[in-house]
Amino acid sequence: MMDLLQALDTDSRLDLIPQIWKDIKQLGHTNKADLVEEVLALMARDKQSPEVQASFADCSLAVKSVYEVGDRGRTALEWTASALGNITFLLLRAGRMQEAW
Repeated sequence: MMDLLQALDTDSRLDLIPQIWKDIKQLGHTNKADLVEEVLALMARDKQSPEVQASFADCSLAVKSVYEVGDRGRTALEWTASALGNITFLLLRAGRMQEAW
């Protein structure tokens, strides 16, 4: 999955990350902290079009859920400063201040 994320980054197709996140969840890889952190970091790195930013904000809320409640009964991931910062940043960038709070 990390290779796929790197390929999307290389090809400037970060707009596909929300779909990749759905695949990550379906495959049960939400417990891999490095993968989750990479998804957030890629989405937060560069400013995108308003449509992509809105999609990233929705995706960041889905990612946030794996930190709050474990997926499929698994233990939730532990918050890191970068994960919290990236989720907040993505929500603010999309103009969703109330959700970022």
